[in-house]
Amino acid sequence: MHFLLLMLVTGFGYSLVILPSEASVVDYFPDHFEIATTIVLLGSGVGMMTLPLLTEQLVMAYSWRGAILILGALNFHSCATGLLMTSSSQQRRILGEPTFLAGRAQIGEDHEETVSLINEQTTVDLHNIDDDRNDDGVFRSSAKIVRASKKIFLDIFDVKVFRECPRFITICMTFFTSAVSYYGWIVFLIPNAEAKGISPDKAVLFATIGGAANIFGRLTVGFLAARLNLKPQVTYCFICIATAGAFFCNFFTKRYSILSCLAAMNGFALGGKVLSSNLLCKDSVSDERYPAALSFISLAFGIGEALGAFFIGLLYDYTKSFDILFCVLRAANILESCIIIFPIIMDWIVAKVTTR
Repeated sequence: MHFLLLMLVTGFGYSLVILPSEASVVDYFPDHFEIATTIVLLGSGVGMMTLPLLTEQLVMAYSWRGAILILGALNFHSCATGLLMTSSSQQRRILGEPTFLAGRAQIGEDHEETVSLINEQTTVDLHNIDDDRNDDGVFRSSAKIVRASKKIFLDIFDVKVFRECPRFITICMTFFTSAVSYYGWIVFLIPNAEAKGISPDKAVLFATIGGAANIFGRLTVGFLAARLNLKPQVTYCFICIATAGAFFCNFFTKRYSILSCLAAMNGFALGGKVLSSNLLCKDSVSDERYPAALSFISLAFGIGEALGAFFIGLLYDYTKSFDILFCVLRAANILESCIIIFPIIMDWIVAKVTTR
């Protein structure tokens, strides 16, 4: 029970750190979004590469309790860096320079309108409590409160992003599916190597190899997107195909060198996917809706990760085979590529029909 509570608190804290740091990029660096996002997202790639080895050494030296305390102290530094995140935006607003938050002024006006709805006369005359008209008054007052509550919900969660960009739902579906393959690879990378006869000391190095490739994948996709103005949907589709190929090749090999290459391929692809998520949001919605879009795809990814963990666990319990599991993850990547590229194909078909 205590472990479950710890995981819930950790996940909640993780979301509070990641989302603001990524969403603030569009305000700090609107003209260099791709490069800035690439640099911001390198941190998790570095952690993927170094933390497995660091954690193993900490556990050996201080036991798992001491290791968790040290890792907690490292994560506590996010509080200090978080305090520094707002200073630039505050300074720009003081100087009168525009930020993407200025575009959300309309939302503030909507909140004021909502408050005015709530503050309207909604009480019932207690002296005429038996009057049938008071029932109508209570009904009207309740209806106003319900409308105001609905408006508050829509403003806070900014679901207008789906009305502004109806195809954004396909991006959410893509990252829901992506969470399954992401979780499967992260969790079963080392056990899969051990099942193929690789010693635990060598198997743990796959996480480092994958982390290094993850960093390189983020750098490559980010700088290519900035220099070549690549369409993020097409880039994401090719990444999914490469990942599917890596999962498929796992079925045919037990050699350490080849498994290392496959770990590097998957790490590179996952790094490209992480960066592509931000680029897809930026490409699909306006800057004012970007934080909301990033929140929704993170929500879709989190739900997919939870359900994917349950499904993948059941699948392994039933099959006892990592090869079959990785083939299923390959199918998930193929499905991702189909979902993300389908709107582009439909636009191309419509354009061809229209020109004729």
